[in-house]
Amino acid sequence: MKLVEWCLKQALVLNLLTLFIFLSGIYFIFTAQREAFPHVAMDIMIISTPYPGSSPKEVEKLITIPVERSIKEVFGIDEVHSVSIEGRSSVVVVIDEDLSAKDTEKCKTDIQRAIDRIEDLPDNVDKPNVHEVRAHQMRLIEINLMGLSEPELRRQADLLEDRLELISGISSIGKRGYREREFWVEVDPLILKEYHLSLSEIIGSLGSQNINLPGGTSTPNGEEFLVRTMGEVETSDQISNIVVRSNDLGNANLVKDVAHVTDTFEEETRIEKLRGKKSITLVLLKHKSADSIDLIRLVQKELEMFQKTAPKDLKIETSNDSSYYVQRRLNVLVNNGWMGMLLVLIAIFFFLSKRTAMITALGIPFAFCLTLIILKFIDININLISMFGLIIVSGMIVDDGIVFAENIFSHMQRGLKAHDAAIQGAKEVFKPVLATVITTIIAFLPLAFMKGTMGKFVWQIPTVVIIALLASLVEAVIILPVHAAEWVDPSKERLHTPNWLLRLRQKYIYALKWVIQKKFKVLGITAGVFALSLLIAFKGIDFKLFPPEGIEVFFIKAKANVGTPIEDMAQRMQALEAWISKLPEHELKTFNTQVGVMQKDINDPFTRRGSHVAQIMVELTPEAKRKRDANEIIRDLEEKTKNVQGFENIWFTKVTPGPPVGRPVSIDIRGDDFEELKKHAQTFKEALQKIEGVQDIEDSFEKGKQEIRLSVNSLKAAQAGISVQTIAQTVRSAFEGSIATTIRKADEEINVRVRLAKPFRDNTEVFDSIFIPNNRGNLIPLKEVVQIESGEGISYINHFNYKRTITVTATIDSKVTSSFRVNRQIRNQFKDFSQNNIGYDVKYGGEQKDTHKSLSSLGFSFIFAAIGIVFILCVVFQSLLQPLIVMVTVPLSIIGVVFAFFTHGYPFSFMAILGMVGLTGVVVNNAIILIDLMNKLRIAGEPLFDSVLKAAHNRFRPILLTSFTTILGLGPVAYGLGGDDPILRPTAMVITWGILFSSALTLFIVPALYLILYDLLARMKTIPWVQNTFGRFIPDIPKT
Repeated sequence: MKLVEWCLKQALVLNLLTLFIFLSGIYFIFTAQREAFPHVAMDIMIISTPYPGSSPKEVEKLITIPVERSIKEVFGIDEVHSVSIEGRSSVVVVIDEDLSAKDTEKCKTDIQRAIDRIEDLPDNVDKPNVHEVRAHQMRLIEINLMGLSEPELRRQADLLEDRLELISGISSIGKRGYREREFWVEVDPLILKEYHLSLSEIIGSLGSQNINLPGGTSTPNGEEFLVRTMGEVETSDQISNIVVRSNDLGNANLVKDVAHVTDTFEEETRIEKLRGKKSITLVLLKHKSADSIDLIRLVQKELEMFQKTAPKDLKIETSNDSSYYVQRRLNVLVNNGWMGMLLVLIAIFFFLSKRTAMITALGIPFAFCLTLIILKFIDININLISMFGLIIVSGMIVDDGIVFAENIFSHMQRGLKAHDAAIQGAKEVFKPVLATVITTIIAFLPLAFMKGTMGKFVWQIPTVVIIALLASLVEAVIILPVHAAEWVDPSKERLHTPNWLLRLRQKYIYALKWVIQKKFKVLGITAGVFALSLLIAFKGIDFKLFPPEGIEVFFIKAKANVGTPIEDMAQRMQALEAWISKLPEHELKTFNTQVGVMQKDINDPFTRRGSHVAQIMVELTPEAKRKRDANEIIRDLEEKTKNVQGFENIWFTKVTPGPPVGRPVSIDIRGDDFEELKKHAQTFKEALQKIEGVQDIEDSFEKGKQEIRLSVNSLKAAQAGISVQTIAQTVRSAFEGSIATTIRKADEEINVRVRLAKPFRDNTEVFDSIFIPNNRGNLIPLKEVVQIESGEGISYINHFNYKRTITVTATIDSKVTSSFRVNRQIRNQFKDFSQNNIGYDVKYGGEQKDTHKSLSSLGFSFIFAAIGIVFILCVVFQSLLQPLIVMVTVPLSIIGVVFAFFTHGYPFSFMAILGMVGLTGVVVNNAIILIDLMNKLRIAGEPLFDSVLKAAHNRFRPILLTSFTTILGLGPVAYGLGGDDPILRPTAMVITWGILFSSALTLFIVPALYLILYDLLARMKTIPWVQNTFGRFIPDIPKT
C-alpha cells in the first residue's frame, strides 16, 4: 500500500503526532465538562398567564381560548396541551420533532409573535409569559434554609442569593417558600359606608400620592439643580396617614379612618418543607457550558463561608444535588470502563506474543485520545451516554490492530524484512478490515438520526462509536505498521501461540469436521433453536420501554377535598412525613414536602396548583447500600399510609432512570360538553376495570370549589349609571384585592394591596355592605344590580389540541399483563368510538405512544442497517450469495440475546433493542474475515474443503480474540462489576451475549453454509442458466 509506504518514511513525524494526540487527549480528559445526560432541546414552549381570583371557566374563556386561537395557524406545532385552573392559564406547545433546526427556531419565534399580537385579553391581565423549556438550564442543586423567623429567613435567603449569583456558571436562582413583602390595606366596609367612600377612591388616592417624579432642571446663579416632586411612602404609618378625601374646612378622611394597614407578606399559596421543617429553598440553575461537579464545589465552598457569619440558629441543608448523581453514575461507568479495558489488555497479552500485544494495545489509548479530541470540537461533553459509547467500542477498537498486527508478524515469520512485512501484511487485510469497520458504522449510523425524545438522548452513542472506530482504523493503517517495522526484530520475534490455544484450536478443527459431515442436521437444529428463541422472545419475555429499576427518587402525592385551606393541608401531610421519617438512615437520604403544588421539576409543563394538593419528594440512598429496592420501600409505605385520614387520594409515582415517558395507559377523550365527556370517561374506566392486571384507574376530571356567582342585571346597572366592568373590578378589589401602588426600594418592590378585612371577606352577608360608585358620584348597593347564586365549579379544564379533554390513566401490573396488550385491547374495543359519538374523539398516548414512536424509529434503523450492510458486503465480495451467509450471524446472535434475557429475568427494553441494531454491524465482522480468507485460498488454487478448513484454522485466534475483547470490554457494564447502571445494562447485555453466541456458532455454521453453497453450485454447473445468472456475481462458480 502506498499509504503505508509513505507512513514508514515519515516515522518520526507520526511518532510525534502520536505523542501529541496522547497529551491532548489526557488534557481533555481532565478539562472536559461533565454531566449526567446530554444537553437536549425539548422543543416545548410554555405560555403562562396569571389571572388572580378568576375561576377555571373564566380563565378558559378569557385567557386560554384566545391564546390557543392565536397560535393555531403557526406552522410546525405538533401538539397543544392546556390547563385552566383557578387564577392561571398554562398552554404547553409541543413543536414537531421532524422539523429542521431552522424551522424549529422559526416556529418558536412565530409563537412569540402570535402571543404578542393578542389584543382581546382582559385589561387587568398581565402579558402572557412565553417560556421555552431548556434541558441544559436544569436544576444544579437546592439549598434549604430553616430555623429562623420568616422575616429573618427571607433576609438570610436574599443575602445568600446575592453571594451565589456571583459564582460564574450559575444562570439563575429561583426561590420556593419565599413570600414577597406586601402592605395590606384591609378596609371595613361599614365605616366606608359611613364616610360615603368607595374602594376605588382608596385605591386611587394611594396610587396618586405615592409619587417620585422628576421635574426637570433649574439653573439659579448659574448652577444646575435637579427638580423632583417627592411624595413616596415607605412605612405602614405613612400609608395610614394618606388623605383619601378632604374639604375646604380642613376636614379630611385618612386611610387609617377606614382601614387597617399591615406590613406583612403576600398570601401563602405554597408551603415548602425539608424533613418536615418549614424552609425557604433556593433553586440553582446552571449555564449549559458549566461543569456540574466543579460548580457544586464552588457552591459548597460559598455555603461554608456564609455559614460562618450567619445566625447560629440558621440551618442550611442541600437537596437534589445533581452533581451527586453525575459523579456517582460517571464513577460507575469509569470503573466499569477501566475494568473492561484491563480485561481487554489481559486478553491481548494472553493470546498474543508480548511485542504483538504491546503494539496492538497502543491502539486503545490512541483511539480514545483522538476520539476525546474530536468530541471536544463537536461539543459533546462527558456524560452517561457518551461514556457508554466509549465503553461499547472499548473492545472493538483493538480488533483492527489485532488483525493487522497478526498478519504483519506472520509475514515476518515467513522471512520478510520488517519494512516489507508491514507493507504486505497491511495490504492483505486492509479491505476486509475496512469492510468490518464500515458494516459496524452502518449499523450504528441510523441511531444517530432517530426521531423522538429517545433519539435526542441516545444520538451520542452512535456518534462516539463511529468516531472511535474511525480513530482505531487510522491507528491500525497508519501508526501500527510504523511501530511494527521500527520496534520489532524479525530474527528475535516469534509469533507465539500458547499451548492451551493450540489444543483448543485442534479440538475446534476436529469438531468443525464433524459439523461439516453432519452439516444439514446441525443447520436444522440451529434453525429450530432460533425458532424456539423467537417463540420465547414473544411469549416469555416482557417489553418495558424503560424498566423501573435503579429507582432512587419517588413522589408521594396527595389530594384532599377541593377548598381545603393550605394550612390544614400542611398539617395533614405531617402524618405522611412521620412515616417517611421512620425509614432507616441507610435507606433515606432526605425528603422535601411541597404543599399547594404538584410538579416533577421547575420545567414541568403540567404543574398543578391548589391548596388541596401536595407532594413529598423522597430521595433514597444508592441501591447498593440498601437491602430493599425502591419498589419494596414503596409497597411498605403504601401499606402503612393507606389508612391516613384527611385525603381523597394518596398515590406514589416513581422517577425511573432514562428519558421521560408517559403512564402505561393514557386515553385522551376530547369534546365540548363536560357531562358527555364524564360519561365517556366512565365507560373507558369500566372497560379497563375488566382487564386483569390494570390498576390505579382514574381520570383527570375533578370537581371544583363551591362558587358564589354574581349575575349582573344589565338593565338595572345601566339605569344606575354603572358599567359591568366597574362592578367586576369592585368585587375583585373586595375579595382578591387590587394593587393600588408599588413602593420601590433598593433591594425590593413592595405591593400595596387594598381589599376588605378578612372577617368581612369570609362572611357571605358582606355583599349587603358593598357599594359601587356610579358615573354621577353616587354609591349604589351591589345587591341592587346583581343576582347572587351559588354553584359548583371545576378544578381544572384541560384542552388537548384546542378541545376540552378528560384523560383516563392507569398503571399496569407487569407480572400479569403489559402496556402493549392493554392498549391493543382497548383500541379494538373502542375502534368505532368517533363514528358512534359525533363531535367526540379519543387519542391514545402515554407510554404506548412513546413506545410506538421509539420502536418505529428503531425498526427503520434496523432495516436501514441491514440493507446497508448487505450492500457493502456485495461490493466487498462481488457476490450476491456470500453476503447472505454473512447475515446468518444476525439470527445466531438473537439466540444469545434471548437466552440471556430469559435466564436473567430481564424484560426487553428500548435500550436492549438499540443494542440489537448496533449488534447487527458487529456480529458480521467475524464472518467477513473468515469468508474473505476462504475466497483468497480458493483463488490461490486450494480445494474447496481444504480452503474452508485452512481459513477456519488461521482465523480461529483473531475471531476468538476480537470476540473476547468486545465481550470483556462490555461485560463489567452488563453485570455491574464496577457498579450497576440499569439504563445501560440492557445494551451491554445484548452486545455481550449476542457476540458470545454468534461468534461460537459462526465458527461452525458459516463454514458449513459456505460448503453447502458451493457444493450446490458445483452440482448445478451443467445448467446453463446458473452460469448466466450467478456467474456474474460469483466468479468462482465451476465452469462447464
